[in-house]
Amino acid sequence: MGSSYCFGCQIPDWVPLQIGQGTTVKFTRTFDCFSAKDCSYTIYFNGATSKFNAAGVANPDPTNGPGWLVTIDAATTKGQIPGAYRYCERVVNLSTGETYDLTGDSLVSNLVPSPADAPAGAFQTFEEKAIAIIEAALSGDMSNGVQSYHIAGRAVSKYPIDELRKTLGLFKSVVWRQQHPGRLGVSYGVAFPMMEPAVCVPPTWVYVTTIG
Repeated sequence: MGSSYCFGCQIPDWVPLQIGQGTTVKFTRTFDCFSAKDCSYTIYFNGATSKFNAAGVANPDPTNGPGWLVTIDAATTKGQIPGAYRYCERVVNLSTGETYDLTGDSLVSNLVPSPADAPAGAFQTFEEKAIAIIEAALSGDMSNGVQSYHIAGRAVSKYPIDELRKTLGLFKSVVWRQQHPGRLGVSYGVAFPMMEPAVCVPPTWVYVTTIG
């Protein structure tokens, strides 16, 4: 099942942009220039460290065809490493052996981990992991701000505390946006205290007596 369709919906006629690891994927493919009765269809997925493919079967369904029905079983997607997979659709003429590939830089499906099967922490972003590291560095700092020193002739350098704090704040803001898509920041309620009315003070007159 890909993110582009849901349970109980009509089988899509496009390759899903996202595939859940350990789930079954079904879609149909139809081309005006190629007939399912005369040609075979296979889609190939090529990732960074693994690859897999699936063959289509003739699908005469008037709603989802005529063309090919492609089914990728759950065991196949579960056994692949999550990531971006560029795909190629290959059509072969059964009588002449002529082979045609549909390729392109934009033909990419993302295989994403399933929360049901993925280990804990699989969905942590880089920024979330970095926050834990930075906080550990700040809490364990015992150097009183020393940024570099030498031990037995070896130089040791590290980030200044102020830079770590700035980076921590930046990453925390990024993580907040990741966890709250569509929102710019935390909402705060602000209440201003009532201002007491100013007391009108009459002017003070100064009398000066001149003695002649």
